[in-house]
Amino acid sequence: MQDSVFRVYDIRGKIGEEFIIESVYNLARSLALYCKEKIGALKELKTICVAMDARVHSPLIKQEFIKAFLDVGIHVIDLGLCSTPMLYFSQYTLDAQAGFMITASHNPSDYNGIKMVVNKQNLFDQDIVTIKNYFKSHNYAPLAVQKGLVLDQAQELKNAYITYLKNLFPNLVGMQKKVVFDCGNGAVSVVLQDIINAFEWQQVTLLCVELGVECEHEANPADEPTLNHLKQVVKDTHADLGIAFDGDGDRMGSVTSNGDWVSGDKLVGLFAQSIVNNNPGAAIVYDTTCSSIVADMVDSSGGVAYRSRSGHSFIKQAMKKHNALFGGELSSHFFFNDRYFGFDDGLYAALRLLELIIQSDKNLVELVAQVPCKIGSPQVRLVCAIGKGPEIVLHAHTFFEKKYSGFGTIKIDTLDGVRIETDHGWILVRSSNTQPVVCIRIEGEIHESLYLLREDLIEALSPYYSAEILYKTITW
Repeated sequence: MQDSVFRVYDIRGKIGEEFIIESVYNLARSLALYCKEKIGALKELKTICVAMDARVHSPLIKQEFIKAFLDVGIHVIDLGLCSTPMLYFSQYTLDAQAGFMITASHNPSDYNGIKMVVNKQNLFDQDIVTIKNYFKSHNYAPLAVQKGLVLDQAQELKNAYITYLKNLFPNLVGMQKKVVFDCGNGAVSVVLQDIINAFEWQQVTLLCVELGVECEHEANPADEPTLNHLKQVVKDTHADLGIAFDGDGDRMGSVTSNGDWVSGDKLVGLFAQSIVNNNPGAAIVYDTTCSSIVADMVDSSGGVAYRSRSGHSFIKQAMKKHNALFGGELSSHFFFNDRYFGFDDGLYAALRLLELIIQSDKNLVELVAQVPCKIGSPQVRLVCAIGKGPEIVLHAHTFFEKKYSGFGTIKIDTLDGVRIETDHGWILVRSSNTQPVVCIRIEGEIHESLYLLREDLIEALSPYYSAEILYKTITW
């Protein structure tokens, strides 16, 4: 394994170059040792759950992973192919102390990795640093005299998941809305048809549900061009809306009946406003890449908005700190803690969106029209060399400090990368924790302020990117 696979939120890399399948067995033994220590005196690590997404190399990785845990005496519940949220759900419904998902989420098909949950908490940041150190120093859980057993409870989990969701949304049973779902040939395909049958939906169109087959488009609901096929089918079939999922099922995106994409932060704002309306004064967490419309909608509804670092683990951490009922990211991760477990589940989020539409007696076009207007760029992702992102962010930070020195009304925030807040808008430059990419975004009150912010941003990034490229990509 290359050091680059040990990331902030998970273990993930390009197969054969960074992520070496032949090393999975020893990596899993290091992970088993760390998990035993993490659980500590509270309980004994007896049983884990393991699941995988639909990537072609996931079965072999899962096989090596399971073998390692069996060899150190730990029982394994093999959940087979399912979504990441179903793996999370297993931690609340099955007798297991940890769960592991073989997936690389939104990364291309030649990537793979492992998401990790222990005691219902994601392992991230310093947890992963320690696991890396164990692996590099050959610090493994010892082999056991009594090997663990493989337990097959995949169907039991699937049935429990479907029943749980149906009981949460009785008002969606028999729903007459016309919906197009795009699974991107990802893990939601395993359960979506069963959900449709359980809810007795008749006017549903399914796209890209062929597991193990390369989809014509990336399964990324936060990237508008990947939804072009969904948009067209929604318009051609005169559907009420379209819903798309990512590869491992923890994200959800949508398009209106007009074929217009609804950005992740607009959905965050709509969900947050609805929750605050039903829970006055509720705390809401949103990530630093979101538009300021989220905080505006929460504040105007009487809630309290807290900004967090991007990333599902950081959002969950912030939600726990502030006792928040909901969290959301521009990337279309939504975390419901009012009537659910607080983890990101794309299918659950889709059900909440359908519920919101029905209860409000408005269509998605009308709901989106209620979202305040801001002028700004989408999030722009600039490719950089591996490990170069933090250097670029640091350079931008230094530039902005010098540029704005003496301007008392300007705030420089380093919660996640560097964010410059002025009286008329803001600039964000941050390094992605999942890919060699620098993420940038600007937002302003008027067009004139956006032009000024863009000029400053282009100057800050000039040692690394040409002005021509930046002018083409930073648009609104």
